[in-house]
Amino acid sequence: MIRKLTVALAVLLLAGISPAEEQKPELKPVASFVHPDAAGKLPILGTVAVVLSGIDPQANRLLEDALALGVLSESIRVIYPGEKELGKNRQSPPEPVEFARKLGANSLITGNIIARCGHCVRSGGRCSAEEMRAVSLALVDVPQDKVLVWALYEPESGTPVTAISQAFVRFMIESLKEQKKEGEQK
Repeated sequence: MIRKLTVALAVLLLAGISPAEEQKPELKPVASFVHPDAAGKLPILGTVAVVLSGIDPQANRLLEDALALGVLSESIRVIYPGEKELGKNRQSPPEPVEFARKLGANSLITGNIIARCGHCVRSGGRCSAEEMRAVSLALVDVPQDKVLVWALYEPESGTPVTAISQAFVRFMIESLKEQKKEGEQK
């Protein structure tokens, strides 16, 4: 019996499954804002442009890709610099609102990423533990120049980019759904 239990435990550990492993809680923003006009905008969101800024261009591009994939998975059309500048070196990120207007996007996901300290970037060095320290993301209604949804994340060490993008896309979609009024039934 002890031998069977030992073999079973060894198989679980080799497979990467720990019996004491806890599920990580859902990533929540530390601060957020939802404009009162945001409710009900999901069906009329239109094309969404995704342009981020920050001091680390690799982190920007990676999160842009993750956000674009997350929004695409919700069946929303997306335009982002990686798509429009495929195979080209991007010297500097495009100005977000102008990029969105130029390509005819109705909405814009923009924000800022702090992935490592400014000292390391300016000196050309690398930090020993490069991670996203803070991510601020917003959904902007381009024609009205209005921020509909904004969220600030301070992810824990080791939080993957996909977790941040999925959390923001979920938060954005929930914020844009039609809100039921009290007493209303369908």
